[in-house]
Amino acid sequence: MGVGPAAHPIAIPASVGAKKATFREMSAVVFLVLLIAFAAAVTIWVVYFLLDKAPPYPQIAGMSSADVKASIENYHDLAREWRDGILDVFETVVTKAILPLVLLLFGYLFGRGAGD
Repeated sequence: MGVGPAAHPIAIPASVGAKKATFREMSAVVFLVLLIAFAAAVTIWVVYFLLDKAPPYPQIAGMSSADVKASIENYHDLAREWRDGILDVFETVVTKAILPLVLLLFGYLFGRGAGD
């Protein structure tokens, strides 16, 4: 038994292997990672605001039934408007701005091998 690593049964020539990434490819990967991190941050922000900053439910103790009904309808309208505003921000930032860039960069990075 010799000391050191055992010889691999399949010899791989030195010319075979991954080519070194160009500066453009590496900068695309860095930009892609930053875009995904920004999209994750916006998603976390949206979830936080949806769960934590929602309008408080109205206090209905001591109200008449007509006032309770009006107060609850008012609350539902306010919550719907608030939720739609937050989701519009998410849709604009993530799905209309970041997602197309991410798909474009993925296509650039992984689609280059077919043409080379």
